[in-house]
Amino acid sequence: MGDTTRRVVVLGASGLVGSAVAARYARHAVDLRLVSRRVPPTPPSGAARVSALTGDLTDPVFAARAVDGADLVFHLVCHRLPGGSWQVGEDDPVAEAVNTGTVRSVAAALARRADRTPDRPLPTVVLAGSSTQPEDPGAPGTTPYDRHKSRAEGLLARAEAAGELRAVTLRLSTVYGPAAPPTRDHGVVSAMVRRALAGEALTVWGDGSVPRDPLHVADAARAFEAAGERPAALRGLRPVVGSGRPVRLDALFSRVSRTVAEVTGRPPVPVVRVPPPEGASAADATHTPADPGPFAGASGWSPRIGLTEGLRDTVLGLWPESAPA
Repeated sequence: MGDTTRRVVVLGASGLVGSAVAARYARHAVDLRLVSRRVPPTPPSGAARVSALTGDLTDPVFAARAVDGADLVFHLVCHRLPGGSWQVGEDDPVAEAVNTGTVRSVAAALARRADRTPDRPLPTVVLAGSSTQPEDPGAPGTTPYDRHKSRAEGLLARAEAAGELRAVTLRLSTVYGPAAPPTRDHGVVSAMVRRALAGEALTVWGDGSVPRDPLHVADAARAFEAAGERPAALRGLRPVVGSGRPVRLDALFSRVSRTVAEVTGRPPVPVVRVPPPEGASAADATHTPADPGPFAGASGWSPRIGLTEGLRDTVLGLWPESAPA
């Protein structure tokens, strides 16, 4: 099968990572279908034949339509609360339906695919996971989001064992970076950049010693591309994908403050330590090391964008957003 007939589907194409993956695959000579709840950003012109499909992926009928004829599916869907947080409650059925139920529907639709022939490879699903998700979805001390991701990963593993698809999960660290309008990054780094641009103090919980591993969205998109193009090399791996250069949150926020000051010419805003809020999860106070070595060795990928360049890139991307009308 020639590359020009390969159908690549990006689920969650209007999100930060989804729009970046779409931009990568716009360069490939493929049939590129961008699926999201709202109209996704238009990727740069390239060799791909691009189409967009909008709707609710929690509807199994729409999910089946979204992945119809797919050879490669990127599942980059994530439920967020109205304010942008993904730390949902235990009894949030919508979050489970988005984070796990959509994977169940996609796997079922691909298992029923009628156009499978001996010379056509099994479809591949590449799932965006979390570096903090447990191996056991019932493990204590983890967030509902992490458990949703673990259950989704398990669904794909069972479908793969049944010979219905090939599955890869990339367990991502803290992804950040500029987003193409109308996409909005709700992550902690962009949230702090927006605060600094507004002249507000940056608040860090506790002593700020908890490390995070910031991964620029362009590096994350390249990681998904590498996984999509070489799924066989990743068989049996559940790699954590990060920069491999963790930084304490207080140091990260200080660098955000200084970068905003350098770009805008204004004084840096202060970084203030505050007690963790009521309801903060144990995951907020822990760090899962993100060693990119196993994934890099299997896929050929490596992170390219350092924190200094990445933060400046993010500030420049968000600065126009903060300018007065």
